Amino acid sequence: MGIRALEELSVDKVFMTTNALSLQKGATTPNLDNAEIKREMMKIGNQRYLLCDSSKIGTKTVCSFAEIEEFDVIITDDKISKELKDRYRKNYTLKLYRDSFNTKDNWLISKSCPNVRHRFRTLGRF
Repeated sequence: MGIRALEELSVDKVFMTTNALSLQKGATTPNLDNAEIKREMMKIGNQRYLLCDSSKIGTKTVCSFAEIEEFDVIITDDKISKELKDRYRKNYTLKLYRDSFNTKDNWLISKSCPNVRHRFRTLGRF
C-alpha cells in the first residue's frame, strides 16, 4: 500500500512496532521506506499505540518516524531496566499490568492516560 492510499484512510487505533526507541530519537527503523509509511500511519490514527519489547528501549537506528510524545501508550515487557524506568518516569506515566493470558508483568508507558489499565483491557488479546 502506497503513501497516497494511506492518506485516504482514517482509523481509530494505530498499533505500531519499532526496531529501536530512545528519548533522543524516538521510534526508529533502519529502513527509509518503512519510516515513511509509519509516519503516514501516525497521521491517520486517532490513538497511537507502540508495541516495543524492552530490548529495543534505549537504542536507536537510522530513520526516525515518531517522537515518543506522539504515542498515547507504549506497551513493553517486564524486563525494562530500573534505570530506563526512572528516565521515562520523569515525563511519562508508567503503569504495570498483569497479563491475564500468561501471568507476566508488563509495562504501559503513557503520556496522560489515567485509566490506561482499563483502556488496555478493552483492546483484547494481541
